[in-house]
Amino acid sequence: MTEQSTTSNGRQNTLVLAVDNDHSPQCGVPPAIVHRAGDGNYVGFFANSYGEQWVVEIDRQTKTGILRGGDIGWDTAIEIADGQVHGDLILGQDEKQWLAACWRAAMAGRPA
Repeated sequence: MTEQSTTSNGRQNTLVLAVDNDHSPQCGVPPAIVHRAGDGNYVGFFANSYGEQWVVEIDRQTKTGILRGGDIGWDTAIEIADGQVHGDLILGQDEKQWLAACWRAAMAGRPA
């Protein structure tokens, strides 16, 4: 199923990605993230080999972000700055590589 809407400038928007939550209800309600072209944010999704799902939102202007994952509870927001997780969260190697790739993509072409 394809969802479409029309923007204020008349462009047709079509949904690019929708992901089902694979976590149990005890993990909370997953974030409903809507990314709009030109809003300055980067959004990334990752599911590892165990089915653990992660979502990152990076604000390109402030160079900060929020990481959320089903296994840590969808309502837990982990702060990211300079591409690094702040807090006690320990990521596996796959998650670290994914997050680093997201950070590079979000910051590409931006001054350091």
